Amino acid sequence: MVQGVAESEIVPQLLVCDTDALIQIFIAEQGELLKKLRRIYGIQPVITESVEDELFRPGKRKAALFQPKAQKALDNQALLILDERSVGAFTSNDRHTTYSSIQLLGQRNNIAIGRGEAFSHAAGVVLRAPVLSNDSKAVEIADRRDLQIAQHVLRAYDVFVLFHQIGQLSEKDCDEIRKLLAAAEEAPPYVFRNRKFIEGLAHFCPRLVDRNFPKLAAGQPAELADKNCLVVWSQTAQKGPSATPSGATLADVWPTQQPPAEDRGSE
Repeated sequence: MVQGVAESEIVPQLLVCDTDALIQIFIAEQGELLKKLRRIYGIQPVITESVEDELFRPGKRKAALFQPKAQKALDNQALLILDERSVGAFTSNDRHTTYSSIQLLGQRNNIAIGRGEAFSHAAGVVLRAPVLSNDSKAVEIADRRDLQIAQHVLRAYDVFVLFHQIGQLSEKDCDEIRKLLAAAEEAPPYVFRNRKFIEGLAHFCPRLVDRNFPKLAAGQPAELADKNCLVVWSQTAQKGPSATPSGATLADVWPTQQPPAEDRGSE
């Protein structure tokens, strides 16, 4: 059992998404949540080129259930590909150096964990961003092998629970998500297996919560990644430095070279 949970109050500028968690979001018909992460919280979901390759690999199992939705998310920029050109929007450092650092760390991680996972975590480390991944085994391997991985590792269900917390997904919506995933043989976190959503929620240890709404899930940490919880808040209501949490500044909230989502153009 992992003891204790450390909460970090900061809104990241991006969320690096790995293949497995994205597939669940698309199969659950919740691709719209990627747009809402940007619109409500100013968090831009991105994927590495390795994850793009995995998502659109010819003959990929269950491709019909998620590939058209993944392409739609890329087309409407709900999801961006993090490449040498685009990475410059998320760092004040030289984009070529930043991209090279991600590639080098990704290659090191790939010795022990899968390619998509390896490069997603590399991007998370270099850009100090959370990673969206359901792969708890990769976290355990990284811990044993002393690999550099993202501090915050979120699951697809952390996103679902966040939007339930703020009233964007009803209990009925979440039960339908569970049914869609079960029909596609996509397993939820173990606390939700063979249970209704609300029953599993009482035992779920959330890794992503909104500080301005009551926390609905209160399970005890059971996995290594449970020990770090990311506490976010809506950017649409933020008016200035007084709206930031104690110890945080606007530089913590918005990337150096990127304005809030509302100012970056239409979705």
